[in-house]
Amino acid sequence: TLAEAVVNLGVDPTTGKVSAIDYFQPYDYVNMDGGDQDFGSGGIALLDPTVFKGTGVSRIGVTSGKNGKIYILNADNLGGYKQGPGQTDLVLQTITTNHAVFGGVGSYPLEGGYIYSTPVGYPTSAYKLGFNGAGQPVFTFAGATPEVSAGRVGGG
Repeated sequence: TLAEAVVNLGVDPTTGKVSAIDYFQPYDYVNMDGGDQDFGSGGIALLDPTVFKGTGVSRIGVTSGKNGKIYILNADNLGGYKQGPGQTDLVLQTITTNHAVFGGVGSYPLEGGYIYSTPVGYPTSAYKLGFNGAGQPVFTFAGATPEVSAGRVGGG
């Protein structure tokens, strides 16, 4: 069932066998798939770990898809399936945009750190890295371009 998931693969140094070490799959992936809101169309980006980190989080991954959500993941504990509160997602943060993404998230590690996402037919949005009271990373909306992207599927 990992067709719509972020999967961390490992290679056994002795046998060369590849196996899944960790994964993240949205708790509602079955509904997403049924509504043509497939997960994964935004790929995965691993952010610069010298900037994008926080308490208990040394590496951050960002992914998105056709469901209009951006998932901020702890790259060392992706979150599995339904492992969060009330069988939801065990991720650092979910940013809901309600706009499909068909391209990777960009990042800028200077000036405190930013990520960028460009949904199909909408402006590029910027999110600034900050921290909650426990020191964990949290991204907040920082602004958007006045221009909109092409109203068709394409690279981010």
